[in-house]
Amino acid sequence: MSSQLKTIVVMLTILLIAGAILLFVSESKTHSISKLFDELADNKNHYLSCDQLPTVEQVDQTVLAHKDIVERIVGVANDEEVQITPYWDRSMAADGKMWHIAVSWGPAPECQEKGRGDMLIQYKSHDDRIKIEHIIGGETFFDIPYRLQNI
Repeated sequence: MSSQLKTIVVMLTILLIAGAILLFVSESKTHSISKLFDELADNKNHYLSCDQLPTVEQVDQTVLAHKDIVERIVGVANDEEVQITPYWDRSMAADGKMWHIAVSWGPAPECQEKGRGDMLIQYKSHDDRIKIEHIIGGETFFDIPYRLQNI
């Protein structure tokens, strides 16, 4: 291999490594790739750190105090199967079928040791998501961050 070709290979390798590092640092701050994926998958995430989330107790109290709104959210499904459950029960029926709409709350998966939580609302169609967002009417559910997940 000629020295000029070696130089080009080294420079390209350095550029690729620098680009990967820049992408990693940028993603950790802006979540731009994650947001793009969420947009394509019809999901919504809050991207808050554990320290920015409320305590699990606050989440429980708020969700239970506004259970009527939670029931309106699951009512979007009409006659389909729905599930309202605390603590991240993964929305599976006993027969293994997925629920049409599931509302879960409790410790966020990555924040369990810190006792911090949020809400997860799972749904099956974009139309469901639009109706759910209309019912919630804001970026939080009574100051509780929520995630929307198209299943």
